[in-house]
Amino acid sequence: TVVKASEGYENDTVGLGYYTIDGSETSAETYEESLRESILQKLRDGKAAPEAFADLTEDAAALHVSKLEHIYLDGKEMLYDENDSEYAYYGLITDEYKYAYYDYDADSYMMFMDCGLVADYTGSPVLVNAEYVHALGGTYEIMTMPQEERSLDLRSGWVIGDHTWEVTGHYESGTYQNLKVTRDGTDLQITAYEGENYKVISVTAADFCKLFDLTYTVDEEEKAIYFTSQQAAADL
Repeated sequence: TVVKASEGYENDTVGLGYYTIDGSETSAETYEESLRESILQKLRDGKAAPEAFADLTEDAAALHVSKLEHIYLDGKEMLYDENDSEYAYYGLITDEYKYAYYDYDADSYMMFMDCGLVADYTGSPVLVNAEYVHALGGTYEIMTMPQEERSLDLRSGWVIGDHTWEVTGHYESGTYQNLKVTRDGTDLQITAYEGENYKVISVTAADFCKLFDLTYTVDEEEKAIYFTSQQAAADL
């Protein structure tokens, strides 16, 4: 099933692929609804021409933009480009995660974070948390080194101002169990979602704020999420 969109848009087709409707458990109506949802999201994201789907534009307006491509911290865009980590061989790969995405099940924009996994067998490690800690003038540390085993009890943490955070969890076979984040010894009750791969997990924007004492706002039209530290808020 392929639906043509107008010229000048990022994708000139909107579709799910090709399917044979042969009386299987998946009905034509199911495919049609999935196709409709795909078109609605592409309309909301500006990747399909409104004039091509005039009867769907109102429903599309009720959706959230699927990806916020810009992340700001205290007015400065986070480019995820720190390359001075002692654990990275070819520079960090955090630039793969410099966006927030919307999760309808969680009813929130989601951010990526890491658990301090820097074992050699993972290649260049992701250290999202460290980039925010450093940007906020704090210090970051991985307390469980070396990481030679394939089954690891991980522990990392950071200090910003007078407050101390700690992340603990068990890593094995590409998954994390018993993830816990504390601030000054108090469990922050962070809910972990699967990330794009085993190197990161996803958390709601609200939970991400707990990691660094931040607040946030979203501008979907600008495709941006803005984080503000307590110090910056006090200076306003």
